Amino acid sequence: MNAFVLSGLVKRRAQLAGDIENTHEALRKMVLDLESLDATIVQFDPDFQVETIKPKASARRRIGATGARCPGCIPKGRLDGA
Repeated sequence: MNAFVLSGLVKRRAQLAGDIENTHEALRKMVLDLESLDATIVQFDPDFQVETIKPKASARRRIGATGARCPGCIPKGRLDGA
């Protein structure tokens, strides 16, 4: 039984480590894109202070067990078990 538990833990750790590596790579690409955008903005307006631009987070939608993209999207009959 311990072998099954250990195998599952090792598999989960490998997945998590892979996710971390992929996230680091995605972050590196975003930083490069941001630097390119900053350089382009400054080409159009050399006096523009890109540091004054406030970050804007994009909204991420969650998909629930019903496949709905938001709680308000669940058909009424599905809420009462019909």
